[in-house]
Amino acid sequence: MTDVIQTLNELKQQRMKVVEDQKAIAMKAAEEKRALNSDEELAYQKAEEDFNALEGQIRMLEEIEARATQMQAQYEQNITTTQQEPTGPDYRSVFEKYVRYGLQELTAEEKNLLRKNYDSDKETRAQTVTTSGGGYAIPEGFAGRVETVLKYYGPMLDENVVTIMRTASGNDLPYPTLDDTSNTGRLLAINTAVTTTDLTFGVVTLKSYKFSSDQILVPWELLQDEQVDLTGVIGDQLGQRLGRVTNTYLTTGTGSAQPNGVVNATSAGKTASSATAITRSEIIDLIHSVDRAYRVGNKVGFMMHDSILAAIKKLTIGSGDDRPLWQPSIVAGEPDRLEGFPYWINNDMDSTLAASKKVLLFGDFSKYLVRVAGPTRFRRLEERYADSDQVGFFGLLRLDGNLIASGSIKHLITASA
Repeated sequence: MTDVIQTLNELKQQRMKVVEDQKAIAMKAAEEKRALNSDEELAYQKAEEDFNALEGQIRMLEEIEARATQMQAQYEQNITTTQQEPTGPDYRSVFEKYVRYGLQELTAEEKNLLRKNYDSDKETRAQTVTTSGGGYAIPEGFAGRVETVLKYYGPMLDENVVTIMRTASGNDLPYPTLDDTSNTGRLLAINTAVTTTDLTFGVVTLKSYKFSSDQILVPWELLQDEQVDLTGVIGDQLGQRLGRVTNTYLTTGTGSAQPNGVVNATSAGKTASSATAITRSEIIDLIHSVDRAYRVGNKVGFMMHDSILAAIKKLTIGSGDDRPLWQPSIVAGEPDRLEGFPYWINNDMDSTLAASKKVLLFGDFSKYLVRVAGPTRFRRLEERYADSDQVGFFGLLRLDGNLIASGSIKHLITASA
């Protein structure tokens, strides 16, 4: 792990050097009040290619580091779990056997193990697999793989960005809200009564909308191939599909028979003067449109589409200072920043600078609450596809999302046409 961190720091230093080289080229042309000549254009494009290559290496190593940390934690947890489990068939291998061959191929002892795990207090809170015969607990490694892939497809199911609350059932959940940022105390004269200022509470009702991965058809030959990590393959596919659909609705959902997506839930913090461009001053106005009470915390930052980030990277500080507004991180574990705040890429947001587009969010994303209702269910369908010699699998996930503090996140919208 130390070697990875050291290499990350070195790569980030190299990336910063490339940015400095690009800045030098751009500033020289700006000082001479001219466009880049052909040699400078080639040098700038070469630096851009170097930057993109370094960016790819950095992201790859950061993913490896995060995965290694997660695997180490899981390994330590598995050791503890193994020490606590009674001797007998291994639950993970029994589950793998069930996925490959179905319930009918399990021995009585193996079936009892599945039922025992499902009935335990611990496992009823975990992920479950459901067939016509009942539900069984998915091993933690499988559940973790699904959740890891879910996060990869967008930030809206990442606990490092938003707040996730897991509930055992899917009943409507009234969640109290409070915004007291406009109230303050007061200076009292002698013998003056204290003024009463009531708190104003609201309620956001979180539901449990059902999302499906759609069916994944697996040929019988693959089920029989013991060399294939079948639960890993299926876990990746479930995570990808559920990750895409849930991130979309948690981002752009209308709130009518679907989650109230974070974009729809926010109010306007700044309207750009142009329909096709944004400026640094408008980004600063967006930041300061959010009450300072919501500008402190490790989940305070920006959210945008990757294409909008590309446009922001081309902005400079301005007023005679041609340094780029966007600053890459030079320390492993520290995110790249914009105006001192981290940012998260969400490709379900508007991708183009066009009329009336909500292209940038800023605020405290811990105030966006995602309610996950019950376990992720996993179903195995064998008879339905017997004539094609295939077995079907699909996953179901119930959740909802909404902003629980009005004004805690605001958006920048481009001018209307």
